[in-house]
Amino acid sequence: MTSEPQQEPVAVGAAGAARLEAGVRLYIQAFFTNDHTSGPPFAAMDLDTTVLKDMTRRQQLCVQERLSLLEVDLSPADHGHEGSEVAIRSWGLRIPGSDFWFHGQPKGEGACQTRAIAVDELWSALQTDAETPQEEMPEGFAWFGGALVYGPDDLDDLLEVLEDYRPELAAKERELEMALAIAEEKSASLQQASTASPARRSPKL
Repeated sequence: MTSEPQQEPVAVGAAGAARLEAGVRLYIQAFFTNDHTSGPPFAAMDLDTTVLKDMTRRQQLCVQERLSLLEVDLSPADHGHEGSEVAIRSWGLRIPGSDFWFHGQPKGEGACQTRAIAVDELWSALQTDAETPQEEMPEGFAWFGGALVYGPDDLDDLLEVLEDYRPELAAKERELEMALAIAEEKSASLQQASTASPARRSPKL
């Protein structure tokens, strides 16, 4: 009997590796499976090198053992409980072979789940930064206040929710935008000054 090919770890590249070394908070859009109940609108996960390696290991195990998924007892680093009508009793991180999502179980019916994220798209997003034009970002991803945000259903709506629920992120985003604007203005001024400067003449012998 031939063994299944092992899934290769995703290469995150130099930029992604440096970002993971420092740590990145990822906010993921969430929904409630019961249409008549409002659950947390998002859940957050802190990403670093250890988390990446652990997730890759579990994905490989799913492939090798032909498992549909593995569930890890892990609660979100943050979630939008302010916008929820229910209290989540337990959380788990579900990891099949190629993506992952949070699953939260309340006391009553239904469940809270985040949108599934394809791991390769996540690592592509980690190669970008706040200066990356939105049209060049992987679909559904954006940087906001130094955090990575994933909202495939309605990214703008999720950003508005985070701005309301997490004003510290909005404040940091404004600081980053101001710093970027100042840097661009300074660069433009230097370029203009360089263009306007007359060429120096060589002295006559």
